Amino acid sequence: MALGIYKGICQAFATSHSNSPLLQEEEVLRGQELENAVSDSDYTKAIQLAFELRRPHRLLELFSQLARY
Repeated sequence: MALGIYKGICQAFATSHSNSPLLQEEEVLRGQELENAVSDSDYTKAIQLAFELRRPHRLLELFSQLARY
């Protein structure tokens, strides 16, 4: 699990973001993918997506949920 998160972090830093409509649409789709991963309790994927999408509050919520288990 930790290795997968680490790889996602590295990929997120390597990826640059732009304001083009195509990239905005992709970000919306990835946000939906994030919510689907949370619904499926796939925390590895959800944490990776939240980090890549630069959603620190969502990351905090995910780690808080994991700490409760």
